[in-house]
Amino acid sequence: MELAPVPRPRPLLTTGRLVVLGATLGTLVVLALLPTVLGLQRHLVADDSMAGAFGRGSVLLAREVPVSALEVGDVLVTRPPGAAADSRPIGHRIVELGLDSARTRGDANVGADPWVVPLDGATASRMVLAVPYVGHPFLSAGHLLAWGAAGGLVLSAAGLSRRPRRDRRGPAALRRTTPAGRARA
Repeated sequence: MELAPVPRPRPLLTTGRLVVLGATLGTLVVLALLPTVLGLQRHLVADDSMAGAFGRGSVLLAREVPVSALEVGDVLVTRPPGAAADSRPIGHRIVELGLDSARTRGDANVGADPWVVPLDGATASRMVLAVPYVGHPFLSAGHLLAWGAAGGLVLSAAGLSRRPRRDRRGPAALRRTTPAGRARA
């Protein structure tokens, strides 16, 4: 009776896969939790009106600042006057600042916005940072699909799908051997 060597199964999580999984999950945690810890709000950019500074699919991180701290050139994140309460805020640059209002304009737009943003509160939301591309999954088919896609990316990055391993020893290893280890013809 001859015994053939049985290959050991590969471990599910190797060091490389653990590093990729940790980096992917770490990035997602930082993008999801750190803004909240730092007191920032996240806003998704759904158009290209600020192309050049940040584009569609970017995530804006904004902070509430005193209205007196706003300056021309700052990006104000607000809903246009008269917009529905559930509409997405937009981030446009302040081009003119009055005592109780601001005129804004998208960098990619030809002229100023047709509205004036009232600054009647004590604070306003000013952009601190724009993170490009990470919001694209949330623009299209809905959040559930986006989270499913993000989960699929994490799993594929970690390499959790098991594929059959090909024998790399070559045709010589496929020959039968005797119990003493000598090759048989």
